[in-house]
Parts: sequence; C-alpha cells; structure tokens
Amino acid sequence: MDLIGRSVAARVGYAMVVSGVDLHTLADRTGFDEDDLARRLRSAASFQLDELVLIAGALGGDPLELLPAFGPGDRAVAGVAA
Repeated sequence: MDLIGRSVAARVGYAMVVSGVDLHTLADRTGFDEDDLARRLRSAASFQLDELVLIAGALGGDPLELLPAFGPGDRAVAGVAA
C-alpha cells in the first residue's frame, strides 16, 4: 500500500474515533462487508472515492476530510507528533 492509501486509511480511522463510530456500526451504516472494511482500515486494500463519500456521510463528516492532507489523522502515518 502506498503512502496515499495509508493516509486515507488513517484518516478514516481517525474520523471513526472522533465520531465515536465502531467498525460494526460503520459497516452497518454503509452496507460494506465488515471484514472488507477492516482490511481497508489496515491498509491492505485501497478505498475508492465513492466509498469515502459513503463513509463520510455515515460518520457525519465531509468526504474532503478523508482525503490526504497533513491533518491530525495523518500524523501517525507520517511519524510526526501531534
């Protein structure tokens, strides 16, 4: 998985924590298979843009917040302290 894929997965995980939504609930809200969603969060597979739109909606956020940038969700990926 490349840096962009890891960054997106980290941002999705961060958004889940901030919104208080666990894996099971996110899978239920989006209709994604829970195992597939977990695999994507581990950066074993990439998220597609349309999936990020669904995830953002399920978490009550903006899809742009899940795209790579140097925000709080990316700090762990980049190895930078908050």
